[in-house]
Amino acid sequence: MSLPKPEGMQREVLCLPERGHAVILGCAGSGKTTLAILRAYYLAENFCDKNEKVLLVTFNKALVSFLKGLDNKKENKVVIEHFHKVAMGYLNSRGLMKQWGAIVPTNSYGTNVKLDMIEEALEVCKRKEGNNAVYNKHIEFYYDEISWIQKMGIQNSDVYEKMERVGRAGTKVNRINRKNIYQVYTEYLVIRKDKGYMYDWDDIATYMKEELDKDKSNRRYRHIIVDEGQDFSPEMLRALVRLVSNNGSLSFFGDIAQQIYGSRLSWRNADISVSKVWKFEYNYRNSKEIRDLAVAITKMQYFEERGDKDLILPVAPKASGLNQQLYMLNLKKRLSMLLIWPKER
Repeated sequence: MSLPKPEGMQREVLCLPERGHAVILGCAGSGKTTLAILRAYYLAENFCDKNEKVLLVTFNKALVSFLKGLDNKKENKVVIEHFHKVAMGYLNSRGLMKQWGAIVPTNSYGTNVKLDMIEEALEVCKRKEGNNAVYNKHIEFYYDEISWIQKMGIQNSDVYEKMERVGRAGTKVNRINRKNIYQVYTEYLVIRKDKGYMYDWDDIATYMKEELDKDKSNRRYRHIIVDEGQDFSPEMLRALVRLVSNNGSLSFFGDIAQQIYGSRLSWRNADISVSKVWKFEYNYRNSKEIRDLAVAITKMQYFEERGDKDLILPVAPKASGLNQQLYMLNLKKRLSMLLIWPKER
């Protein structure tokens, strides 16, 4: 499959400097993934020595398969992979993976292994500290909170107490309870180690980052391209910043409106430093009606409360889709009945 040629601002982004960081944000259908692939090959062909490589990294395996399907150049200087495989490969190269058996499995015989260990840690805290109302919260609360602590790279309870807790819906986390919550996390780490696991999928990035801080050898990748970067945790991005060569570049492509694996986790606190954010606002894929729906959704209370300056609203295309106007009218009517359509401004 041949990729389309870049247009307008896309050409400028393709040829951004080969050193330092770049952040490119865009709405759905604005060509971010296409440009991520094109920039990977541009850098590989023009700014890589014989043994240097470009890493095009994304969050999940499915997108890796899709990207490899678009990869018709078969350029061996471009490596396309998902983050966790990159992390495992790096730690393994440093002798820190115990032959791939060091990570808590997501599921084992139908059970969530990490959840079970957190529940065990919660029971330990209850026995040690007696009746405390915070320990009566549902176990999924602790699972989500510990995962957030790991994704943010929080290393002690003092930092956790002071941080603004963003992204949690439904259950409020009072600062006065955070020491107790962090204690459950600490007990979880002890139990995990006792069971022979070194990492889980939420904190492997932290161990990768810490090892890279100690690793003074030449980096494998001169350039790193992050696709669908909104799904990466801050710790993942910090690790990738350290993984790239000192004379290379990191290019971040993302769309905050398409976050599906986490909420309000931003590149802005992930050691990425830029003087300008490039914004793709034109949608090449959707009709005017679909764009209008997307804009209307961003006016809902959830997005208004976020006040996210990284949210890119698409410029309205001129073309209307076939029978779209009637479809949109019916959809708006149904959403209004559910009280989730935003009021007219």
